Amino acid sequence: MTLTLEIKRGNPVIVTRVAIVGLKGVGKSSLIYKMSGDYTLEKEIAMGFSVHSIQLDNIKFITYDLEADEHFRELVWPRFVKMVDIVIYVIDGSDRHHIDETLKCLTKITKAVTNDQLLVVLINKVDLGTYIREERIMKVLKKYNRNCSNTIVSYISMLSSKSVTSVFYQIVNHLKQYKLHGLNYSYRKKLAIY
Repeated sequence: MTLTLEIKRGNPVIVTRVAIVGLKGVGKSSLIYKMSGDYTLEKEIAMGFSVHSIQLDNIKFITYDLEADEHFRELVWPRFVKMVDIVIYVIDGSDRHHIDETLKCLTKITKAVTNDQLLVVLINKVDLGTYIREERIMKVLKKYNRNCSNTIVSYISMLSSKSVTSVFYQIVNHLKQYKLHGLNYSYRKKLAIY
């Protein structure tokens, strides 16, 4: 993971790149909007993905919302996820018809993500009922040696901004705990990391 440090007006800001992936209609774009707190985002759209810049506390997330088309998943996802710091895989927990496809995609993502990267698996739409269990997800993660220190699995509902925000603060805390130890002490102090 290569985090970047920007200094703006004397204040350090950590810049991290995030790929958000998942099948069509699982809530990837909604996640970005909820994360930002509003629908007016700094946004660029390119072929196959959109790029958003969102800041929480002193961490700036450059998010890449990747297209869910099957061809794009096969060719682009495995290569693209290697170029980011964090991979968020969003699952529609209420979709009982695509569980096998969801787990197949999770397997491909898990294979592509390195142990230096943070993998976040979000089981979305839990307010509509949950048909995929965390045990099935953990089975895939354990098969490919994903350990707890670099993986977060969480149930969320886009109806609750609180659940979405809490996941992103888990990510912020993870970055502070595991990834920012090499920063100069004065920057760590300004970032409230000791």
